[in-house]
Amino acid sequence: MKQILLSSLFLVGLIVNVFATNPIWTCPLTTGQPIYGNYYVGDYVNPSGTWYFQFVIGQTSWNESDVGIGQNSDGVTGWTWSAAFYDYNISGTSNDVVQTNIAGFQFTNSGIWYVSGRAQDAAGESFSYPEDSVWSATTTFPAGFCAYFTVNALVAPSNQSAVASQTGGDTILLGWTPPTTAQTHKVMVVRFPSGDYTAPVNGTSYAVGSGLGSGTIVYNGIVNKDTIDAGLASGTSFDYYYYAQNNNYYSATGFPITVTTPTSTTTGLSSLTIPGVKIITATNMLTVLNNGSMSIQLFSINGSLMDNANVTNQYTKQLPAGLYVLKVNGDTSKVMIP
Repeated sequence: MKQILLSSLFLVGLIVNVFATNPIWTCPLTTGQPIYGNYYVGDYVNPSGTWYFQFVIGQTSWNESDVGIGQNSDGVTGWTWSAAFYDYNISGTSNDVVQTNIAGFQFTNSGIWYVSGRAQDAAGESFSYPEDSVWSATTTFPAGFCAYFTVNALVAPSNQSAVASQTGGDTILLGWTPPTTAQTHKVMVVRFPSGDYTAPVNGTSYAVGSGLGSGTIVYNGIVNKDTIDAGLASGTSFDYYYYAQNNNYYSATGFPITVTTPTSTTTGLSSLTIPGVKIITATNMLTVLNNGSMSIQLFSINGSLMDNANVTNQYTKQLPAGLYVLKVNGDTSKVMIP
């Protein structure tokens, strides 16, 4: 259980009797401006457990009590209110603590999200709201004294790149630097015919290979620095858009990375050349020779990373027969293993 409580000195101050009245008297227990936490758009308050927001009602019976979250300072527009239930009585008083578990609430926009309680003595009467660590019977929503969460916008990946293989007309190597936020977010990459664009819809899940307008989702996963987009038409221009993705909410994106596949349709056999590198293929075997150090990334033709190694002079890998994409010191080639 995660909750923010006031000091013991303040709790002592609650040990008084506040008799039933209209409007009803209330006092907050959970406070914070902002409440502790480092949140981003798409986050839940606490996805792995409970998170109780508590306040005190100055009597032992009432008509309705709720906890709400929203961004509008009127406490009404766009707010989500849920019932607050009795938790315990403050010993020796007529003051009852109520609470609501808000762990599953999802932040759908950046900015300030107010969170507050409210209580109503009898049906048809005005609600009153807890106010800034003191007893209050205010019936006007106290935005300036209300607890709140601060929610950050998602940060798109940086250093975006899309580079066509110079030795195979249907392959593009995609690269990026993961979002530098306090928590790891997924990355989604979308390919469009050059000049087309459709924004992803927040709250909607997109699987790799699915469509987005005229585009196609080519990557959607935990941060990775390289992936391959293969099987493309040669001599064709594409736009790539990169997003941070958090629980199906998406960052803004900048200008697209535009790349045109070469007109060459060379199949990428061992005769292909990467500068300073010799590629040798044999039955179920790939050997890469270079007079010095090599940074090797090996991908399936569908773009899945199969190996990532740093070697000197020679790299050898047993592989099933098939077509692969090999990246050596930043240069890319397709390789057929017999």
